[in-house]
Amino acid sequence: MMRPFSRPLFIALLALGVLPCLASEEFVIAKGGQAQAAIALLPDSGPVAAKAVADLLSSFKKMTGSEFKMVAQPTETPAVVIGLASEWAKLTGDDGPAKQLEQAPPESFLLRSTPDRLLILGRDTNGISHGVYTMLRDLGCRWYFLTDEWEVIPQSKDVAFSADRVESPAFKMRVLSNGAGAGPSRRM
Repeated sequence: MMRPFSRPLFIALLALGVLPCLASEEFVIAKGGQAQAAIALLPDSGPVAAKAVADLLSSFKKMTGSEFKMVAQPTETPAVVIGLASEWAKLTGDDGPAKQLEQAPPESFLLRSTPDRLLILGRDTNGISHGVYTMLRDLGCRWYFLTDEWEVIPQSKDVAFSADRVESPAFKMRVLSNGAGAGPSRRM
């Protein structure tokens, strides 16, 4: 039986979106400095996603000191599966993530962890990239400028991640430009 204050607290947590985060299960990426998962990039993810995966592999190595292997089969476990939600549905029959992202705006992504798998699935190729870098940010990684001196990668022998959320951009356009530098300037 619920106490009188429990129900309003439950409703408040649900409304704030806290309960889905509490419900996610931890996925172990590395333990004792050893890789505990493989990385799988789904087909047709594109070059933007491939670059994000290269950064993910590099960051995981710097973080843990361990090499992480790439696998062709996304159904292998434990694995970090990265790609389009639509490709995940085609390969596995699990269309849940694709349905969650169906009405989401462009560049949206899903992060979902279970003990066997971490899904980083995008609605489109840019969404995949944003999902990868958001997960790395959540693990403490930062890139302030383009050189290694401005890179912050926390080092830890044990790395785990827990998430169950869909994120979308706050703005309809991520790139703003006033046109400066787009062509020759003209004085009138």
